[in-house]
Amino acid sequence: MQARTSGSPAYVKTRALYESTYPDAKLGVYTEEDWARLRTAEGLALGSSALDIGPGNGALLQILARSGKHTRIHGVDIHRHSQLLLPEGVDYHLQSITDLEFADRDFDTVFCMEVLEHLESPDLEPGLAQLRRVAKRRLVMTVPYHEPHPLW
Repeated sequence: MQARTSGSPAYVKTRALYESTYPDAKLGVYTEEDWARLRTAEGLALGSSALDIGPGNGALLQILARSGKHTRIHGVDIHRHSQLLLPEGVDYHLQSITDLEFADRDFDTVFCMEVLEHLESPDLEPGLAQLRRVAKRRLVMTVPYHEPHPLW
């Protein structure tokens, strides 16, 4: 139980929301490693603006919104996740990582977690260039370590 209750109040409330909304782990509740990644990501956010590329079900967006540290939060995904819980006040866009419709250096922190492995080879370099372009202070990227590659 310690892992569920350790972390910021935003993290603890978000985890409780997702575990009560999706009590069956087969429906997409995160593993302990996933929750640890989200807890760590929250601590890496700098500044007042954040962009989450590929937010999936929106857990990181929830944590960022609940933290109260960001005045502007956006999520971008190629498709809307069927279990997305979008927090109030967060802007959500359907678009490709290869063609982000934001200004240069538009976000203090850009998150791209568990997304790059889904890109086909021709999209990887342009996608990375777009991430670098819109990030002002920090770019946080993670890739899975248990799944076979490539996922596509």
